[in-house]
Amino acid sequence: MPRWVRMDESDEKDAMKKRRIIRELSVGPSELKPHIDPDSVRKIHIKAYKVQLSGLNKANEKMRHYLEVDQPAFSLWWQKAFNAELLEHIDLEKTYNDLQLLIDSIEQYRMHYGVTYLEASTVVSKAHAEGKLGDLMRKIFEEIDALRKKVAGHSRRQTQSHTKASEPEDFFQSLFEDLNEERDEDRSDRRDPRRGSRELPEDKTDDYLKKIYKDLVRQLHPDATSGREQTLEEKSLWHELQNAYEWRDMERIEKIFHAVNGKGAIAIDFLTIPIGDIVAMRESLEKNLKSVNKSIRDAKKAPVWDFTQKSKKRSFLKYLSQTFQEELEEQTMMYETRIDVLREQLEKWRSDRKTRRKSK
Repeated sequence: MPRWVRMDESDEKDAMKKRRIIRELSVGPSELKPHIDPDSVRKIHIKAYKVQLSGLNKANEKMRHYLEVDQPAFSLWWQKAFNAELLEHIDLEKTYNDLQLLIDSIEQYRMHYGVTYLEASTVVSKAHAEGKLGDLMRKIFEEIDALRKKVAGHSRRQTQSHTKASEPEDFFQSLFEDLNEERDEDRSDRRDPRRGSRELPEDKTDDYLKKIYKDLVRQLHPDATSGREQTLEEKSLWHELQNAYEWRDMERIEKIFHAVNGKGAIAIDFLTIPIGDIVAMRESLEKNLKSVNKSIRDAKKAPVWDFTQKSKKRSFLKYLSQTFQEELEEQTMMYETRIDVLREQLEKWRSDRKTRRKSK
């Protein structure tokens, strides 16, 4: 066979060596073989870390724009376009909640004292009109709690008198069950040593992030100026630092670190820290990126996403106004129907007095 079809032994050995190196580079740092160049492995993991960091920062920027720009803009438009409808909806909701509270209080009073709906509605309605409904219900709940404690104490004494002979056996049985539960919890909480750095990502990332943040706080905090008033640049960097730390934005924090300490300063020395820490930080970024991307997918389902850009089109605002108008009308009808039902129920309970007087 020609040489280009069949490899000789030296070419085959070279190919196998390349495949072995690629396979070994794909494993964690704890499994690396001693003949692999550590500097090459470090560079690979540093590059993977920076790729994940860049992706996470882009995703966080999208979420930041959604929360800090799109949502406020949508709220302003919403309140301006539907101010009257919103006020009406709030009043209806308040009326419904008041009636529902009154109905529930009447039911509770009737069940507790064993009276008729007429008597319960008379007492509760009077207390509601005088603003004393809360005191009345508090009294009922205190009486219920006292009754429960009394019944529980009686049943406990009765159980102890009947099972006094078997008490030691029951005691040791319950103790044995508690010990088993504690052992199971301890096993579930114990880390698997075979997983290595799989338990570390969030801890390692937060460790390095907090370390840089604390160093910057010592330099930028308003109380760290020794009585000197902060400059505009220091105030700007201080507020930017708080925002970056809230979003866990490592790239922005590093830029602030360089702005304060000079471009030659090193926030995280990737050439000296353990490779396992770099892997753990990359895994943490990957996990956080998945979480942020899921939040982005959920946010995109709502019309608030990218509202500042979409609102420039009149057709979009027209469609949005029509949709929300229909939803508000539907909710208004729902609350009006529920309010009518509750009022009919109250009138039915109060009409017993008129019926009895006519019969007499």
